[in-house]
Amino acid sequence: MKSQFVYLQGLIVAGALAGLAGAQTVQQNPPPAAPAQTPGQAQAPPAATPPAAAPPAAPTGAVYVRRFSAGGMFSVLGLPGIPDKTVDQTVSANVKVNSTTDADKRLFGGGVVVQFALTNRFAVTSDFLIRKASFKTTDITDEGVDDSATGVDERKKTTKESKSRATFSDIPILVRYYNKDRTKPGRRRFFEGGVTFRKVHGIHSFGQTTMSDGKVVCCDETPITPANKWLTGFTAGFGYQFIDDMKIRFIPEVRYTRWMGRTFDTLSTQSRVDQIEGTISITF
Repeated sequence: MKSQFVYLQGLIVAGALAGLAGAQTVQQNPPPAAPAQTPGQAQAPPAATPPAAAPPAAPTGAVYVRRFSAGGMFSVLGLPGIPDKTVDQTVSANVKVNSTTDADKRLFGGGVVVQFALTNRFAVTSDFLIRKASFKTTDITDEGVDDSATGVDERKKTTKESKSRATFSDIPILVRYYNKDRTKPGRRRFFEGGVTFRKVHGIHSFGQTTMSDGKVVCCDETPITPANKWLTGFTAGFGYQFIDDMKIRFIPEVRYTRWMGRTFDTLSTQSRVDQIEGTISITF
């Protein structure tokens, strides 16, 4: 029994010594530590930022110049259609006429506009514009010979005064070229050219004549006779088309028309043959 106890005691002492030796080995050989970063050493670059998303492309099938569009137009002339003017005319040796026209400065007009796209860049546009004109004409006619030896004017003087008004209807038919295809977004400029037809109508006149003796003859309502009731002109212009988020198109433009004649052409009442105008259209 005593020998067994001594043997057990030896096993316990040997186990304790083995555990102590293992602990010392761990302390003498610790696990390798992560290498420390030295000062000035470059750091790893940060992760790359993904590129920004590209702007959304135009919707497939969208058009910015419609195949057919229509709307309203506002027009303003650079100069009145009938200018103020004074003319002295010698009809014969014994008849002279002094004629004066005072015209109202009516520059504005308006109407409707339509456009039909022929190709991606070409279109045909036509307007129906209405303008008003009014003017006063005074014709003073001297008949006979004035004897300078007397203090009295022996000539027969007749003064005719008349007020007239008329309506002009202009119908341009123009071919328009855009600098962008109709499917490309954004504003676009254009050039245009073609013919314009004009009709004058609604002519009303009211006049009276004062004789040499002061007698007034009233009232003459015979309308003034136009030189050309229908007139043709050649038109050229340029402009821009803008489009908003509601797909409404704003079209400012400048046009020049050369008329092939005068609507009115009597003494001092002469309509212009050169016409410059600015227009603004709103189409849908």
